[in-house]
Amino acid sequence: MNGTVKTRFYLLTTGVFLVILWVYFMFLAPRHALPNTSADPLALPVVLCLSALLAGALASLVSLFTSNRHRLRAVLRPSLGRVSAAFVMGMLTPFAVFSGIPWIAGGLLFFGFASPFQMSFWGSLTMIWAAAVGAGALTAIWYLPSALIISGVKSRTKRVALFALLWWGAYAALLLYSGHEVFQL
Repeated sequence: MNGTVKTRFYLLTTGVFLVILWVYFMFLAPRHALPNTSADPLALPVVLCLSALLAGALASLVSLFTSNRHRLRAVLRPSLGRVSAAFVMGMLTPFAVFSGIPWIAGGLLFFGFASPFQMSFWGSLTMIWAAAVGAGALTAIWYLPSALIISGVKSRTKRVALFALLWWGAYAALLLYSGHEVFQL
């Protein structure tokens, strides 16, 4: 199989697998096995779109990995572009979604520094510490995808498009995992 056929195959199988997994956890799994959350499950058309988006992101990563598997040492060598792309993606990756709005580590880090007078010192320090640790962990997670994209794709426009696809894939995975959570006052 050539690269395009493999990518489409990975996309299709990942999407089907994610839909089956979602159906199992939402309808077939015993309630005591599920996490205790106040989230409502998502509607099936939304799940199908999110699964296709997540499958596209995962398929592009798998395709980049398989095309660069023989030169991983050169791909994983740190450079300014790879580290900065991983840092930006780590700061912008959503880690929670409430009322359809993604919460990102960079936003919480900025909020912790920008509003120290509106909350207690320890509350602000705790928020800054948690956001910094989260951003650091997400930066470490994003290093491999950013290295694969930067070394495997030559066009800058396609790189930006792939980073956007991966961001939306992470957002879709978070929505599929957490469901529709809302603030309850």
